[in-house]
Amino acid sequence: TDDNGTCTYPVPGCMDGSACNFNLLATVDDGTCEFISCVGCTTPTACNFDSTVTVHDPSACEFPDLGYNCIPECLIDTDGDEVCDMFEIFGCTDSAACNYNLDATEENFSCILPDLGYDCDGVCLVDTDGDGVCDMFEVIGCIDNEACNYDSAATDASDACTYNEVGYDCDGVCLIDTDGDGVCDMFEIPGCTDSTACNYSLDATDDDGSCTDPDSGYDCDGVCLIDTDGDTVCDEFEVLGCTDSTACNYNLDATDDDDSCTFEGDVLDCDGNCLFDIDADGICDQDEVAGCTNSFACNYNSYAIIDNGSCEFLSCIVFDCADTTACNYNPDTDFDDGSCVYANYPYDCNGECVEDNDGDGVCDINEIPGCDDVDALNYNPTATDDNGTCIYPVPGCMDASACNYNDSATVDDGTCEFTSCVGCTDINACNYDPDADYEDGSCFNAEMYLDCDGNCINDADADGICDELEIPGCQDPLACDYDANATDGGACDYTSCYGCMDFEACNYDNTATQDD
Repeated sequence: TDDNGTCTYPVPGCMDGSACNFNLLATVDDGTCEFISCVGCTTPTACNFDSTVTVHDPSACEFPDLGYNCIPECLIDTDGDEVCDMFEIFGCTDSAACNYNLDATEENFSCILPDLGYDCDGVCLVDTDGDGVCDMFEVIGCIDNEACNYDSAATDASDACTYNEVGYDCDGVCLIDTDGDGVCDMFEIPGCTDSTACNYSLDATDDDGSCTDPDSGYDCDGVCLIDTDGDTVCDEFEVLGCTDSTACNYNLDATDDDDSCTFEGDVLDCDGNCLFDIDADGICDQDEVAGCTNSFACNYNSYAIIDNGSCEFLSCIVFDCADTTACNYNPDTDFDDGSCVYANYPYDCNGECVEDNDGDGVCDINEIPGCDDVDALNYNPTATDDNGTCIYPVPGCMDASACNYNDSATVDDGTCEFTSCVGCTDINACNYDPDADYEDGSCFNAEMYLDCDGNCINDADADGICDELEIPGCQDPLACDYDANATDGGACDYTSCYGCMDFEACNYDNTATQDD
């Protein structure tokens, strides 16, 4: 038609612009136009969107239910449980929990389980004896608080109670032991407890001051401790002298003969008088002999009665004690002159004890053992040798039921007190008192998950909510997944729920739950 030298040939087809099969290139209408196959849903978000449709029919569009796609599947199912996140119902899903929610689809860790052994009403699951203590928590023990093995934690009585013996506490310690000797007052046996005394009693536990000691120098049977000559007279009491009653110098008090006896002779009587002295000159007739009468003279005449002055002496001769056992022995003595002096046992020549081991000036044989301290309860005024037996008063509380009872005290000083040892004796209680000896019923325990100060035992985020009670979830009210019950914040979703919620709008978003 433009005469450009290019031939144009007829193109058959539907040339009706309102037809579904309108062909823009057709030059010859071939009668094939049709008006139904091209009508349908052209909305891209519709499940039946048809890109080949040329005529949009809004009523033909089919959309998925809210929260689902066209399959249908959840648009968001984070945990894959086939319940869309927007339809999840948070709650306790544990059927054993007291707050079990039959409608809940998502566990929020809020389950509250009954205490072990109890149902949700706090009633024992098994309580055979009906005492309110579950069988599994029953503690078998002695429930008699008078018994030594009383168990404050026991809930069920046993037959195993043990009791203290009469006079003793549960530790086997005397309730009353005034002298602190470990023997209870009620079992004391009075008597002499000094093993050196004559009346020592092996069974006695309490010295009653009745001890009797042997006389000095003797044992308890009245036998001499030292009797060298076996004459039953102790050496320390021996009296030297002439023991021959026929002798002129017989000594009635003498117990040990010292060979000093003199007898009436042919010339003199016991008084030294001549038996025969006719001239009464004091010289016996038999002895009327003149000569040297000095026995120390070189020319001494033992028969001479009348000294005629003829005695002769050596100039260097020494007359003194010649007995080496005497106190005044003179080694230079030539002739013993009878002047020897001897020590009086048990003393030596200096008047000091031969044996005095403790150096107190009292000879061992004369020592009297005992307590010599005037401040002691058993002071012995006659004692010369302290034997370590002194017993002193010990002040203190003597009431066995007192907190500060002193079993060593012998004198009650009025300091007894009865309160400091009373308190909570349960080692697991918050107010356990390690110094308490007697339970006063004041014990209390911490609540579950808390310590005794009311603080969480486990609180990783330090928010005051125990880890065991935390509810995980988004805590931001502006977030898509905000959970009003959440206590433990996680990552919040701020995008998935916003969009156009007007289904007539071109950009309608059927997954949106909040209109942006």
